[in-house]
Amino acid sequence: MSVEFEKYLGKEITLKGRISETPWQHMIDTSHNFDHIYYLDLEGGDQIVFYSKEPVVCSSSIKIEGKVIRVVGESKRPGSDTTFIEYQIVAEKWECL
Repeated sequence: MSVEFEKYLGKEITLKGRISETPWQHMIDTSHNFDHIYYLDLEGGDQIVFYSKEPVVCSSSIKIEGKVIRVVGESKRPGSDTTFIEYQIVAEKWECL
């Protein structure tokens, strides 16, 4: 089941998952002061990028609370006009479960 993050753009949400051992290819947003980047595996098979001000040290499940942002990027393929949109989380809080 895929989460429709676009419905939550700019809103605070809470997610539970695990820090991924197999990060997928995602766009990265460096426009904020949250320097620690993580890939969160969600139930149902989805993965989302989240950013934290502090290093995350959870070895099991984690709960994050933060705002949904939209990251927009262009294709790496020469001559392509395709625009990609990805939703990510700027996590204000996190807790190991």
